Amino acid sequence: MSIGQIAEQLIAGVVRTGFFPVNREPDQEQQRGGEPPDSREQHGGTWGEHPDYPVSDWQYEVANGDTRLGYWDWVEHARTANVPDEPRPDPNS
Repeated sequence: MSIGQIAEQLIAGVVRTGFFPVNREPDQEQQRGGEPPDSREQHGGTWGEHPDYPVSDWQYEVANGDTRLGYWDWVEHARTANVPDEPRPDPNS
């Protein structure tokens, strides 16, 4: 398969689903406490809104130049950035 054919298939998939695939292990996503990659569809699709990440917050960051990501990419980034990789030690122990 040529690079051109791969690109055509990738673009067709993005157009068909509205979702740009990323390399992510499903097990890793679940271990981090994340939602399945199809959470966009669970929250209204392309024009929907994730209940924990309001569109207005994303718009604010875009207007301030704090992000250039699209809304659903921003949601994914925010979700993974806000989950610690390891539990934090208890300061009382």
